[in-house]
Amino acid sequence: MDTSTRQAPRSAHVWPEGPPDSHPDPTTITNDATLLHTLRLDHDPQDIERHISSIKTVEVQKLKTPYPVRKHWVSENDRIHGLWDHQISFAKMKDVRTPRRPIHDLDVSRIRYVVEPGESVRFIDNGRIVNEIQRNFIGDPGTLAWLDEVVLDNCQKRLGVRRDDSGTIIQMGYTCGLRSEPRFTWARNLLSNKCSEEELKQLNYQTSSAYALFWNVMKVSLPKVIVQDTTNLVAAAGLPPMDCNLKGRDPYRHLVCKSGNQSHMFTNIDLAPACGVAGGNYARFVHREGNANNYVTSLTTHRDLELPSGGNFFNADYGILIKAATNTCVVHRSTDYHGTTLLEKDPNEKTFLQRGLSIYLPPKTLRVWDKYKQEITVAGGERGQEALLVEEEDGMNTSDEESEEDEYHGLEFCAAGEALMKRSR
Repeated sequence: MDTSTRQAPRSAHVWPEGPPDSHPDPTTITNDATLLHTLRLDHDPQDIERHISSIKTVEVQKLKTPYPVRKHWVSENDRIHGLWDHQISFAKMKDVRTPRRPIHDLDVSRIRYVVEPGESVRFIDNGRIVNEIQRNFIGDPGTLAWLDEVVLDNCQKRLGVRRDDSGTIIQMGYTCGLRSEPRFTWARNLLSNKCSEEELKQLNYQTSSAYALFWNVMKVSLPKVIVQDTTNLVAAAGLPPMDCNLKGRDPYRHLVCKSGNQSHMFTNIDLAPACGVAGGNYARFVHREGNANNYVTSLTTHRDLELPSGGNFFNADYGILIKAATNTCVVHRSTDYHGTTLLEKDPNEKTFLQRGLSIYLPPKTLRVWDKYKQEITVAGGERGQEALLVEEEDGMNTSDEESEEDEYHGLEFCAAGEALMKRSR
């Protein structure tokens, strides 16, 4: 076979590092005071505390038996069940390690609390936050629309993981690499290798900027215990931020975004933590995972009004169902049984009717980062770093989620993260 016209995989070249050399839009406004205020990024501590205190608080108790039923897909009505029955029960599995899960028909009378689309609420059990739901999280509609464009762009250009779940979920920023060869590496999951180096830099910078914006709004909108859960672990482990593959070298502190047709740059801001995911039409059966820290925070950037039902997040340990809506931030503990109901849409429909992004630190992050630092030390400084930037040949990542048998190993990682933070104090 003639291979002369075949393109070399992206991993055969040096993967781009850092933001673009210059912003392509000369009309960019830097640190616009009005937009900063609308996004709450200029608020003083008293204003921040007033916002956090304004969220309704509800005391809850853990159910003796989780509901919806563990390790089941959840359907909210007969039409959804009919749409997904063949796909879930009989379609060929893409990952042979994944067992099939049955569909459970939701009995709403067994749900303790339904969070309606316009409702913001904080659920607390014995003084600890279980879930936090804040609507209208991004204060500027134009900026939210830009965030959603970045999410949609990545969903269309990157290969997802957990490929037997409905919809797509893609790893963003740094990942743990392949299951067969774990390593700390920038996500190399593009569906095509035809992007130029400059196009890749722009995509990575837009992505890192989107997560940085979400992260900075999180810091002024959510209770300190949620934010510090992540910042303390990041500081203790010395993890780099989501910095366009610089791996902590030559750090920068700025982001670009848009509001309508106007480009903006914010300076002197913190970049987001190293890892995240983005998704479209994503749903998953009732499950729990071990995370390196306790809380996972997500933002729904778009929920299509034509989507009749489904796609709603739930906490099965507490019987809480959260109705999905555009511009909603949801915080949950990964070790609680949780999931998302199946969407009322044809499984073969490729249009992403519901989209969002999430910041999280997967269980293997600390382990592979520690190994990476050790290899850098042995290889010898910057020169060693350059040598170690040669990554996977297949140009994509698989899921770094723990297998079913390793579920409790994952849960132990939460304790390991807490121990790391205690040692660093």
